[in-house]
Amino acid sequence: MPEDYDVGYRKPPMATRFKKGESGNPRGRPKKSLHAHRSQRTHMRDDFLRVTQQRVTVAGEDGNRSLTIQRAVIKGLVDRAIQGHVAWIARLWAVFKHYHLDREPDPKITFHRFTPALEKRLEALLNDEPFSRRATSLEEEEKQYRPTRDHVMDDLLLELQQPITITERGRSKRITKQEALLRTLVRQCLKGNTKAWDLFWAMSKHYELDQEPDKYLRTYRQRSPAELKEAIEKGWVKVGPDGAVLPSYTQ
Repeated sequence: MPEDYDVGYRKPPMATRFKKGESGNPRGRPKKSLHAHRSQRTHMRDDFLRVTQQRVTVAGEDGNRSLTIQRAVIKGLVDRAIQGHVAWIARLWAVFKHYHLDREPDPKITFHRFTPALEKRLEALLNDEPFSRRATSLEEEEKQYRPTRDHVMDDLLLELQQPITITERGRSKRITKQEALLRTLVRQCLKGNTKAWDLFWAMSKHYELDQEPDKYLRTYRQRSPAELKEAIEKGWVKVGPDGAVLPSYTQ
């Protein structure tokens, strides 16, 4: 270093300067893994569940309610359908069929949860083990098997059975949202909405309401004179004293 060289602003010491021909960062910038983003990511399903299970406050007829976003989305679907949006009624009908809720409900069906904790209880009873000692621990153990979310089908059924107040002939009436939904569909049909009619007809055929409701109704084709003469000769029908044709059940 020259004797007249003063270390200061923009004059670093000569010993710490980068040497000519050598990099100031010998290790270099660390290289990124080429496809690390494919594995080091969050699963869409996990994020979807996390978002749908968050709770929001929703205003309702009976006041504010705290609902999961999943239930709030179902509520919005049902409410928009009741308001007369036929496209939303069709979407709701598609979800309804997806879960086979269009079938006749069976009141004899009951649901029971059989968890590993309950299995241990039964095993202890079969082996005549003192169960009271393990009761507390098994109660705590069973908590880990509780579901972390509600079924979309249950949210839909609960929302459709929610009561709402309507005005009919000047009087207030409480009905379920499911009935209000069908009333809306019929009202749109009466207004001449073709999409509402297509959905109404599709539901009618789905429930076989387009079929003859009188199961005892029979068709009858009148015989021609030649056919009637042949039937009398062969004994298929009989003729009474007054000349009237009587039905015969023996051929």
